Amino acid sequence: MKKLLTLFRSRLTLRLWLTLVVPILGISLCILLAAGLFFDGYLMDQSLADAQVQTEDAADSFSRSFRELRERMVRKISSADFRAKVLAAALADEEGYTLANNDLQQDLSEFAQMSGMAKGALLVGTGRLGGAPQVFYSYEDSRRDQAWAMLDFDLSGVSGITLLPAAPLPGSDGDEVLTLVVPLYFNTTSLLLVRGDPAEADAVLYVFLDAAAVTEYLNLYCEDAYRGTLYLANEAGEPLSLTADAAAWADAADPTAEPLKKQLSQTIEARQDWLPYGDLTVYVEPISSWDGLYLVNLLPREQLLTWRDTIYQLLLLISVSAVAAVTLACGVISSLTTHPLRTLMQTVHRIEQNRYDGALAFPGRADEIGQLDRALCGMEQTIQQQMQDIRRTEQEKFAARMQLLTEQINPHFLYNTLEFINMEVLTGRPENASHMIASLGEYCRISLAYGDNEHTIRRELDQVQAYADIMSCRFSHDVELLTNVPKSLQEKLLPKCTLQPLVENSLRHGFGLSDGGVPFPPKIEITFALQGEDMVIAVTDNGQGIDIPRAEKILREGRGKNEDRHIGLHNIYERLRAFYGRAEFRFSSVPYFENTVEIRLPARFFADPDPADPDPPAAKTRTFVQYSKQPPIDKPPPGRLQ
Repeated sequence: MKKLLTLFRSRLTLRLWLTLVVPILGISLCILLAAGLFFDGYLMDQSLADAQVQTEDAADSFSRSFRELRERMVRKISSADFRAKVLAAALADEEGYTLANNDLQQDLSEFAQMSGMAKGALLVGTGRLGGAPQVFYSYEDSRRDQAWAMLDFDLSGVSGITLLPAAPLPGSDGDEVLTLVVPLYFNTTSLLLVRGDPAEADAVLYVFLDAAAVTEYLNLYCEDAYRGTLYLANEAGEPLSLTADAAAWADAADPTAEPLKKQLSQTIEARQDWLPYGDLTVYVEPISSWDGLYLVNLLPREQLLTWRDTIYQLLLLISVSAVAAVTLACGVISSLTTHPLRTLMQTVHRIEQNRYDGALAFPGRADEIGQLDRALCGMEQTIQQQMQDIRRTEQEKFAARMQLLTEQINPHFLYNTLEFINMEVLTGRPENASHMIASLGEYCRISLAYGDNEHTIRRELDQVQAYADIMSCRFSHDVELLTNVPKSLQEKLLPKCTLQPLVENSLRHGFGLSDGGVPFPPKIEITFALQGEDMVIAVTDNGQGIDIPRAEKILREGRGKNEDRHIGLHNIYERLRAFYGRAEFRFSSVPYFENTVEIRLPARFFADPDPADPDPPAAKTRTFVQYSKQPPIDKPPPGRLQ
C-alpha cells in the first residue's frame, strides 16, 4: 500500500490512471445492470420451467420404485405359503410362538430386502382368530427387544396400504423411518386379503423404509441447481419423508407450518403443479394417486440464479483485472519518467551499505541530474577517506594495546628471581645462580622479542621451559614438563606469553610451590591438536584442582574475589580474542589427577595449506627440570623473598 501511494504522488500518473479507470468502471457497471435485467426476466422463466421438469423426473423415478415395491409385496402376500404361515401365526398361542416366528424368518427377510430403501419388517398378530397377540420379527434385527412396542402402535388414520410420516424406529439410536402399514385378514375361504380398517385386521404387516435413503434417492434424480427441499407429502400437505435434520434445509419456510400445508392441500386438490410461497417456488408432482403420495420441491428463487452470480463474478473479475492492468501500465510509465531519480536513490543506498564502487551513473549528462550524480560521488569519496583515517587510527591503537598486553611481565616474578639469584651467589651456589641467570635471560629475550607480538609455537614452548626451570630452582622441586605438539604446528605463529601464565597458575596455585609444594612430583602436559574447525590447546596438571567458578569470573572480569586487578587468564583471553576474533576457554578439574585449561581458537590460522603432505603423529617431549640440592653455606636473611 505504501508503494502504491508513493507511485501516485505524481500528478501525471494520477491523471492518467483516472482517465483510463473511470471509463472502465462505467462500462462494467452498465454491463452488470443490463445482465441483471436479462437474468431476472427471460432467464428466470426458463429456469422455473427447467426446475419443474427436474421435479417431474424425480417424481416419476420414485413412483416407479414405489410401485415396484407394492407389486412385490402384493405378490408375496398372495402366495399360498405365506398365507399358511400368517394363519399359523395368527392362531398361535404363547407356546407355539417360537415355532411360528421361526417359520416367518425367510419371509420377513424378503420383505426387508424388496427395496434398497427398506430397513426391516415386522408382522403383528392381533389375536382376533383366537391366538395371543404376538410380534413376529427377524432374528437378524438387533432391535428384537423393542419390537414388542409395535403392539401399541397407533393405527389411527390407516386405511389399506398406508405410508406413515417419518418417525424414530423403535429401539434405534435416532434412525428415522417411514412405516408402510399393510392390514391383513382371512375370510371364510381362508384367503388372505388386504383390509381397509386395521381394527378388523387379523394381522398387520409393517415394512420400514429408511427416511434418509428415501431423501437421498429423491435428491439423486434432481440437479443441484434445481434441487431445493425435496420430500414426500400426503393429500393434506403433511410431510412424510422429511426428517428432523432435513427440516432445516428450507431457508424461507417451514414445511410443517400450517399455512404451507393448507396451500399444498389446495394445490393438490386443484391438480396444479406449482405455487408461489414467499421467496420460494413450490413444485408438487403426484407419485401414487392411489396411495395419495406427492413429491414436493421447496426451491428458493435465488437458487435458480446461482449461475447468474457466477457470471456477475466473472464480469467483476474482468473489471478488476482491467483496473489492475491500467494501474500496472501507469506504474510502468511512472517508472520510465522517474528512472534517473530512482538510479540516484540506488546510488545513495549503495553508499549507505558501503557497496559503492565510485562509478558515475550518468557520466555524459551535464544537467542537474549529472551534477547531483557527481556530487554524490564526491561525497562518497570524502566519506571513504574519513573512514580510512579512522580505521588507521584504530589499528594503531589496537597494535599499541596488543604490545602493552604482551609486555606485561609480573614485576614480583622478576624481583624475586633476581633476589634468589643474589642469595644463591651469597650462599655459595654459583652453578644454580648461573643456570637461573641463563634461564632468566632466555625468558626475557623471548618475552620482549624486539617488540614482536607473536612468535612460533616452538619458541613459546622454549619460554615455558625457561620459566619452569626458574620456578623449579627457586622452590627446590623437580617439575616434569610434557609437550605434545605435531611437527606441522611447531612453526605456526602464536601470540607471545600465551602459555606462561597458565603454567604459572599450575605451579603457584595447583602445586603451591610458594607454600612448600606437594609430596609428589609435579607434572604439567601441554598439548596442541587440530579438531575440526578448532585448534585446541590444553594445559593439564596433577595439582590440587581448579576453582572453576572463580576462574571463569577472572576470565570475564579480570578480577577475583578480594584481590587486585588480575593480568593472567584475563590477559590471555583479551589478547587471543583480539588477535583471532574468537577464543573459547574451558575448565575441567579432577584434583590430584587431571586439571585442564583448554583453549579453542579458529583452526584456519593453523591449518596446513598442503593436505597432500600428511602430518606425522605428534611426539611427546618429556623434560625434567631439576635443581641443585647442594646445602647452602649460610642461611639467607629472612623476609627477602616476596
